[in-house]
Amino acid sequence: MTYPNFYLLFFSILISTQLNAQDCELATSQVELNANDVKANFFPSGSWWWDGSDGKYIYPSVPEGSGLPEVSAIFAGGLWISGVDEAGNLKLAASTYGQSNGRTDYYPGPLNENGATDETTCTNYDKFFGANGQEINTHITDFQDNGLIDGVVPNSILGWPGVGNPNFFSVHGFELPNNTSPLAPFVDQNNNGIYEPTQGDYPDIKLADQAFWWVFNDNGGPHTESQGEPLGFEIQMLAYAYNSAEPAINDATYYDIKMINKSGENLTDVHASIWFHPELGCFADDFVGCVPNENIAYVYNEDDVDGTVGCECADYETYCEEIPIVGIKLLKGMTSYENGNAEDLGMTSFMIYRGGALCDPPGALLGPNDPIEYQYFQKGLWRDGWPLSYGGSGYDADATSEDFTSYVYPDPPADPDGWSMCTAWPSWCFKKALMTSGPVTAPIGAIQQLSFAVIAQPNVPHPCPDISGLIEIGNTVQEVFEDPTSTSNIIYNNNLLTIQPNPFSEQTTIAFKESSEQIQSLNLYAIDGKLVRNYLNINTNSLTINRADLRSGMYLYSIIATNGQVMTGKIVVE
Repeated sequence: MTYPNFYLLFFSILISTQLNAQDCELATSQVELNANDVKANFFPSGSWWWDGSDGKYIYPSVPEGSGLPEVSAIFAGGLWISGVDEAGNLKLAASTYGQSNGRTDYYPGPLNENGATDETTCTNYDKFFGANGQEINTHITDFQDNGLIDGVVPNSILGWPGVGNPNFFSVHGFELPNNTSPLAPFVDQNNNGIYEPTQGDYPDIKLADQAFWWVFNDNGGPHTESQGEPLGFEIQMLAYAYNSAEPAINDATYYDIKMINKSGENLTDVHASIWFHPELGCFADDFVGCVPNENIAYVYNEDDVDGTVGCECADYETYCEEIPIVGIKLLKGMTSYENGNAEDLGMTSFMIYRGGALCDPPGALLGPNDPIEYQYFQKGLWRDGWPLSYGGSGYDADATSEDFTSYVYPDPPADPDGWSMCTAWPSWCFKKALMTSGPVTAPIGAIQQLSFAVIAQPNVPHPCPDISGLIEIGNTVQEVFEDPTSTSNIIYNNNLLTIQPNPFSEQTTIAFKESSEQIQSLNLYAIDGKLVRNYLNINTNSLTINRADLRSGMYLYSIIATNGQVMTGKIVVE
């Protein structure tokens, strides 16, 4: 009786897989986030921080053409999601190295309201939608003085994939989904739920200087990477960065992930994970750890030289003796709604596994081979389902429940009595790490959100570094996530200034109403965003602008005051 039931289950799974397959192709587009001291590469799917062959989370960034080496701190990253359907079947989508050999669990584009997609949709959305903070500020200023958009709207704003955007087709050549699902975030000036850039709406990128939004799904084809059954999730992602005078923010990149259950069935035991392969310069001497109560995982160096004594490491660029600590800070975890209360679960486990051609760890410490093993790692279990235990390698077949834990290497490296890779260094190389949040339930149509930032502290003394500075950086990054206005002192309604006359024909004077306030610099832009005047080191209460070669029309100014405030507005030349 056992065998017929087994084969019936096997064929039902096979049929389900075939029905879910949509014949979409692997995402191929790439983009680089490079607004600050980081260069980070992405595919429009759940695969991040590499180009399919080399690590591309470059920190610190170096100028183009400088001849300085670009050192990568992370080799690759990806998204893992798992859940259980109403019949008790495990569903899974996971991304590791599939992008390098044509295997994937994720496909570009949204799902329709039936949880399906097609090849054309996937192909259309094999792309990124970028937004620029300066263009958005110009757009906001244009709207705020008279409630109208007088200038040219850049395509990045005009073609932003906000719900109902009437201009989307004219920019991209294909239509937005015709459903009520949320798409890219935007500021809705008239609160009608429709993205209308010509009416003053604009992309909501949290006051960042640069952002990219993309949408992908796990139901566009078979899961050729994990071999898991599709969850039927649409995933929307926003990556953004700030060019900031605050080093903690200028060295960070931010990520918001929105996961929508379009499967048509309720899912339970849902976990979401950030998988990453740390590679801090040289691949052979990386240690990892975590700070559970701060929702941080991090990578540091084994000793005080990255690479060999001569700072060499095969074909890899290294940090030599100026070694950073690079971490991932979970800013918002999965939300549990048990007993009517909304609870941010934060990081509920941190696990690693090992492998590589030069490594020979015990089998249970190797990476996952089938769907249940992926979820084991998400739950803080080893590949064979045995719990992680505190101390040593983290695997102890004789451990009891008192020894079990959910976080590997949770103690500071500088603590000689704690459990870190400094005090319990196994010889097995190539560590892959997994930060997880869950479990939660995901009813039909439910939306779960996960947000995190990659953070860095430069040039930290090694070995066994003090991580208190990284924790402080994480707190600063968290503050900006919760209140993006803390990154900027921009004032759009300039009641602090006078502009006389405006419009003007020959000259106009911009001045602070308070004599104690001073203008440090002023940029003047044409309505198309081109810089036409640049006044530096003014440091007086007022500035007179002569018309000279300025043509008739509207111009946008941006003033930086000596107290750091930034003010923008319009002036008109008759």
